[in-house]
Amino acid sequence: FLLSRLARSKVTVALSGDGGDELFGGYENLKVFKFADYYLKLPQVLRRSVLEPLLRRLPVTQGYVSPGKWLQQFFAGMEYPQWLRTQIWQGAFTPPQQQELWADAGDLSLEPEDIYAETLDLYNHFPAQEPLDRVFYLFARQFLLDRVLVKVDRASMMNSLEVRAPFLDKDVIEFVFRLPNGMKINGTTSKYLLKQAMQDYLPKNIRRRKKRGFMIPTSLYLKKNLKELVEDMLGETRLRRQGLFRPEVIRRLRTDHDAGRKDYRRELWTLLVLQLWLHHHQVTVS
Repeated sequence: FLLSRLARSKVTVALSGDGGDELFGGYENLKVFKFADYYLKLPQVLRRSVLEPLLRRLPVTQGYVSPGKWLQQFFAGMEYPQWLRTQIWQGAFTPPQQQELWADAGDLSLEPEDIYAETLDLYNHFPAQEPLDRVFYLFARQFLLDRVLVKVDRASMMNSLEVRAPFLDKDVIEFVFRLPNGMKINGTTSKYLLKQAMQDYLPKNIRRRKKRGFMIPTSLYLKKNLKELVEDMLGETRLRRQGLFRPEVIRRLRTDHDAGRKDYRRELWTLLVLQLWLHHHQVTVS
């Protein structure tokens, strides 16, 4: 919103890079997906008894990126079939955490095949030779369509700014989807073809710059700036009256996060936004 407001003070139409990451493999999840199959080929005893315990000892920080948290998500996703991994890596709660969180699911199925039925259907019916092709498709159909573009459209239109996305031209999309994955993710280099094409137009420090997303200091906000709001929305009084989640589970998440023992920014932020939505629309649960 702030970026759109600043841009609108100078121009009425802006070009967006949306689609570049989804089409050319700019997200870490896509590189990790490619690496996962190699990792799973290692002997299980080596993975479970040596590597995973060692990597889990990395510190959990609450800065921009937490290596410990990232590895937790990575190993959690490895336990699931290929079609479900990116959902686990992007989501806030794994299926076992969902089971633990609900106070009473009643007739609601918490099986991944039911919760992520749309994802499974898209994955199975997309004609592709490699699993990674299907993951590219999932990112384009779900993450890009339902999250990124919605965010950009709302933020820009609230400031009367027209945003155009050249990467999402129909011919460009169809061309990129026909390319082999090695031209998108080459070794550890993401967006390989895009970077090669821009060699004569962009300086090296731009082409090799470390990726940064549009992030806010969520972890800090939850502990300080939004502490009173978190207490109100995720406090035991509201949760018990609502009857939707187990208060003791959320209390543990909050306690460990505030103490710096764990990084639960994604879980707590998701719960906070849900509670705000329920409150705003006066939805009661019993």
